[in-house]
Amino acid sequence: MARSLGPASRGMYAIIVMLNQYLISLLIMGMGSAAEMQLAKKEYSLSEVHSFAICFSLVVGGVAMGLFLALRALLFQSFLRNINPSFCFVSVLLVPLVLYSIMTNKILIGINEIPLLNVFKFIRGISDLIGLICLLLIVPMGVKGALTVWVISMVLMALIQSWWLFKLGGRQFGFKWRLVKESLSFGGKVHLAFLPAVAIIQLDTFVLNYFHGAMQVGLYAVVSNAVTRISFLFSSVLTAAQAKIIGRPQASSEQLVRGLIRHSVFAAGVISLFLFVVGRYLILLFYGKAFAPSVAPLVILSIGMIAGTVTNFMNIYAVGQLKRPGLSAIINWGSFFLGGLLYFTLIPRFGLLGTAWASVVISFAKVAGYLWLLGWFSLSSISEIFVLRTDDLTFWKQKVVSLRERFAAKAVRG
Repeated sequence: MARSLGPASRGMYAIIVMLNQYLISLLIMGMGSAAEMQLAKKEYSLSEVHSFAICFSLVVGGVAMGLFLALRALLFQSFLRNINPSFCFVSVLLVPLVLYSIMTNKILIGINEIPLLNVFKFIRGISDLIGLICLLLIVPMGVKGALTVWVISMVLMALIQSWWLFKLGGRQFGFKWRLVKESLSFGGKVHLAFLPAVAIIQLDTFVLNYFHGAMQVGLYAVVSNAVTRISFLFSSVLTAAQAKIIGRPQASSEQLVRGLIRHSVFAAGVISLFLFVVGRYLILLFYGKAFAPSVAPLVILSIGMIAGTVTNFMNIYAVGQLKRPGLSAIINWGSFFLGGLLYFTLIPRFGLLGTAWASVVISFAKVAGYLWLLGWFSLSSISEIFVLRTDDLTFWKQKVVSLRERFAAKAVRG
């Protein structure tokens, strides 16, 4: 997509998609988490939760369109400057479909249908790939082609997911006001804690477009997406360890978290160093010369990835083990105000690099905030959390030896 569109069109498409995601993030009200919890605890039937998801998605879609129409004059003079209004209108129209897809994913997790969730993701990936090949490579339609693929993909997924969930739920449409009240109560608390983090995490893209245009956004979007995909490696570790972090006694859980952070920081540091050495060649290989200015932001954001892995483990420990979501709320609200200050200070002056550095500073500030709130700010605690021990080095040495033996065995068989 990046090679076909080029930096400017890639930036325009990124902003169009981001508009949709931003509206959903502001209006979802934690309903996905509520649906997952209600089904996991078997408090309501699948048909009741699914019916609420449909109604809620439609209501949020209407609210999103109302907000967009009311603020469109201001938006197109600022954050959506030089973006095609028709494309933005389509993005807002897709809010209910995208939100419904998010809700159904949470529903599938709640009923423990993870294989089915993976099937839906696979179908979405294949449909996107085929569509992009047809409308960007075979018939080069530019942003309009990418947007068409997105629309077709979301409509297709909504039809498939709704049909399957109605089938699982006995083809019934149920609605309970008690479910609505409980969902809003539970989801509202979750939303309030994470709203500032959601509001600030995507604001940098709009600010960058306002001051420097879509081309700079395109250069930033490709490396931001790349680093996000790399960070999925650490998210999988977090997912695997989450139950142990929450279920163990506090002292044991703390030791586990510190060990996981040490290993993750080391691994993320190695990846960051690797990108520093070969990042330029990777950008040229995958995206082309037009995206060469993205090399420096790639290296900078990879440094922030190190802090991001630490924050994720600390958040699970604070919320799941200590039962103190207020700590995360403090961190998120702090990052919101810090982000607003940095975005409107660094981005106007430094553009692409300012955006990357603002993201990194926010990430490390969140780590410092967690260390302070958890009482881990002493020199001994910091050393235990971030410095590899002898047994840690032995672990990584064994991993390297194991990989060598596997490659050697494959070479012999070959």
